[in-house]
Amino acid sequence: MFPADVLDWVRVSQPKAWDVLEKRGADAVLDRLRKQIDQRGTLEVLRHGIEAMGLRSPLKLAEFKPAVVVDLAERIGEVDADLAGGEVDDRAHGPEDPRDAAARQLALDKVVP
Repeated sequence: MFPADVLDWVRVSQPKAWDVLEKRGADAVLDRLRKQIDQRGTLEVLRHGIEAMGLRSPLKLAEFKPAVVVDLAERIGEVDADLAGGEVDDRAHGPEDPRDAAARQLALDKVVP
């Protein structure tokens, strides 16, 4: 990791934390980071951040994409197509169980007059 990049990351991504850390100086932040990497390893530090004096929560050193992202518009489109009897994209769903189709048809018969 490059010291200038680390400090820029903290300034931009966590301005409140930077205000607290700036009072102690950039060298203190970088020293703490070096010690934590030596003790815990780079991957652990990136995943969980570092504790620093004066901060309520760990200082984040990375942001990760959420494990599950649901595109609501896409899901609504799939439900609409399914209700209209159209084709549903099976790439994410796999083959449909015929018993599920029959149960859904019965459910639709109850809902749609």
